[in-house]
Amino acid sequence: MSQINTVISSFVGSSLITTALVFLFRSWISERIKNAIKHEYDQKLETHKAQLQIAASERSIRLTRVFERQAEVIAATYAKLWAFHEAVEDDTKRGDHSDFAQSQELQKNCQSKHADVLKYFLPHKIYFPKDTAERMVYFLNTGQAAIGAFEVTLTSKGNPDTHEKNYQRFEDYSKEFAEVLALLEKDFQRILGMEEPKAGGANLPNSKSNNQAPAFSSRRMVI
Repeated sequence: MSQINTVISSFVGSSLITTALVFLFRSWISERIKNAIKHEYDQKLETHKAQLQIAASERSIRLTRVFERQAEVIAATYAKLWAFHEAVEDDTKRGDHSDFAQSQELQKNCQSKHADVLKYFLPHKIYFPKDTAERMVYFLNTGQAAIGAFEVTLTSKGNPDTHEKNYQRFEDYSKEFAEVLALLEKDFQRILGMEEPKAGGANLPNSKSNNQAPAFSSRRMVI
């Protein structure tokens, strides 16, 4: 009887040990599988994060280049527009139109600078904010008409009222120079993250203040 009890006890003990070992083995295997899955997931997550960071960096670089190009285009347009303004100033204020040869040269230079701005601006219009682009198009078109009207005034002895209207067109156009230049300044400074100017137009020559646009003194010309 005691032997039977001993065998039973041994069998029960072995079963318990076996069950415990199987449980521990299963737990170990389960833990290993969980760790393997977690490790693989963490690797994929890190890879995905790295790919997102690379994509974000590439996008940032592309945008930076676009902003740099935009700033270059605005600065170049500003310089060409200023040169056009100086040519108009020469044509309407500084030139001696009693000298026919000089008068023709001044008008030719004015037309050339206007064409230079237009030729550069139109292919690069996409770099400008919509409002600025529309204002530039209107301004350049108005300039072409104003130049033509002024040339007619110089080369004819027409109605004084017509001459007066042509002079007025140039005075109005001078105000637009300041306004358009100020728009370009604001766009350029916005790209650079600089504080926008509080008020007033560009600091053009012969202005009484930064907030007052100059007027062309066409009436003082000798025709």
